[in-house]
Amino acid sequence: MTGPLEITGIPRLILGLATGITLGILLDKGRLTKYETIVGQFLLKDFTMLKVMLSAVLAGSIGVYFLVYINAAELHITPVIPARLLIGSTIFGIGFALLGY
Repeated sequence: MTGPLEITGIPRLILGLATGITLGILLDKGRLTKYETIVGQFLLKDFTMLKVMLSAVLAGSIGVYFLVYINAAELHITPVIPARLLIGSTIFGIGFALLGY
């Protein structure tokens, strides 16, 4: 992408780090990192995580399509590769198992 929203180099890394830290703080403030909340979602008793994730997907979708609409970004959809999905979900599951969920 080239345009007014393009950030490259060290500022891009700093922005990514700041965004990640902010997201982590907000997830913690929303108690989404707590054992009880995660297990409650798995047991279908506490739907806080589902609500937050669906809200994030909705907001992200609206934001991306708005940027595409005003020609500030281009949408590139890559093909689905099952091996990548299997490897990624396995790593994610191992992480959950190691943390005791």
